[in-house]
Amino acid sequence: MGLVSEPLSVLISEARPVLLSTSVETLQNSAVAQEQHVAFYLFLSYLDTFFHGTGGMFDRPDGTDAVEALAGPQGWRRSSEVRACVEAWARSQSLSGPQEAIAAEEQQEAQRLLSRVALRDPTHVAKRTQGDARFPYMCSGGRPKIGGARLTRLSQLSCIPKSCGRDRGCRLGFLVLSDLLQTVYALLEALDPKLRASVKPLIGDLLLELDGKGPRVAGVPDAVRIAVAAATASCARGWREAGERMDAWREAVQQSAVLAGLRGADDAPVLLAPHQALWRMQQLLNDGSVVETAETEGNPEASASARVEHSGQAGARTGSPVDTDNCFLVACM
Repeated sequence: MGLVSEPLSVLISEARPVLLSTSVETLQNSAVAQEQHVAFYLFLSYLDTFFHGTGGMFDRPDGTDAVEALAGPQGWRRSSEVRACVEAWARSQSLSGPQEAIAAEEQQEAQRLLSRVALRDPTHVAKRTQGDARFPYMCSGGRPKIGGARLTRLSQLSCIPKSCGRDRGCRLGFLVLSDLLQTVYALLEALDPKLRASVKPLIGDLLLELDGKGPRVAGVPDAVRIAVAAATASCARGWREAGERMDAWREAVQQSAVLAGLRGADDAPVLLAPHQALWRMQQLLNDGSVVETAETEGNPEASASARVEHSGQAGARTGSPVDTDNCFLVACM
């Protein structure tokens, strides 16, 4: 697990490319090192395919459909329709709120409501019930619902990509909607029971109103309207920042895949099956491309430099320039 958790931590926290550090002797004589090398290949190929999407792949091995269910054919690449939708919604909603003048006491009541709830629980972002992996919490079957009640008109919300809907789409395309619905549900739960009962049937129309997709909804107290608008704006700001981080992660993962010789910088990702990762590791041994010379033995800095040089050669074989100055070396046991 350390061979996955350590580079994953670096990719998330620092957005730096990662490179497996090993030697031909270690790889030849250690079954553990060989297993780790295979695991590292599988780890990188999965992440690279997730962020890039499955579109344009030369081969679709077993597991491709599972990755496509999560990230779709375009992933988070620059041309991704999901990415464009998330970014547009985040920009439009991050500063949104009721436009009319609101009494001070209603604003104070809204703040009181907001202070009583956790607007987003990140542990639920990946949560789903048994079933189709494409649909996260509160979006089963691609149909939005709050507290068990399906809200069919919410399919019009601008945070939902056009490629996503009932029984279609990918998990990445529904995550913003899932996050937003969880936020609103937390607010509903913070209301007094009588007020909650009167507001809950109106919440779908209120979300459409705040999204510019419907008229003003009668019967919603101003304090609730303000609180829902503030929660929506907070959700949007979070996703705007998340989008920027995902850009950095995608680039770091792509560089890591190039460093590992999995593909060229301009190529589609390669999703490896275990036997394909094993074959690649064996090729390293057969062609002697993992090199640690006598001059580098016992010298960690020189040894690392030699291994980085090998990675540059691997990148050259793919026809792509490789920047190794900022990569993080992951040691094989």
